[in-house]
Amino acid sequence: MPLSQFLTLAFFGLVGGLAGSLLLPASPLQAALSQGNYSSVQTYNGQGYRTSSLGAGTSGQGTLFLFDENGQGTVQIGSYDDGAEKGQGLIGLNDRQGHLRFLLRLHNATDAPTLVMKDRRGRDRIVIGLDANEDPYFKYVTAKGVMKDLIHE
Repeated sequence: MPLSQFLTLAFFGLVGGLAGSLLLPASPLQAALSQGNYSSVQTYNGQGYRTSSLGAGTSGQGTLFLFDENGQGTVQIGSYDDGAEKGQGLIGLNDRQGHLRFLLRLHNATDAPTLVMKDRRGRDRIVIGLDANEDPYFKYVTAKGVMKDLIHE
């Protein structure tokens, strides 16, 4: 391709790109990104129920929430936003009534992994993890409400 033909094509390509960006409106997502508005992105199903929310939590940490077809919360992924747990990751699963039933999280100063299974009233029933010394534990609550430890009994 001769140099003059290349320069002509490059010039009209540049002009066309500039004209398109000035004349065509940006999408809402593009507009939000250009303004630095990163608070959240929501998705909805055909019935108008929210199916997901991705955004910043109360202290600026990333959060993801998933919802069922009726808008009921089912999954949460993120990190704690305050207290001793601040910044520690978590994954929570809710039952069909929206109650937290299963929690995978990090805790204490060593960010030790912990798995928590809850009853319908939100009480911890089984807790499995590593303690601050990285030693394993497996605790459960009996029907009478007594905490037992399977490993250290």
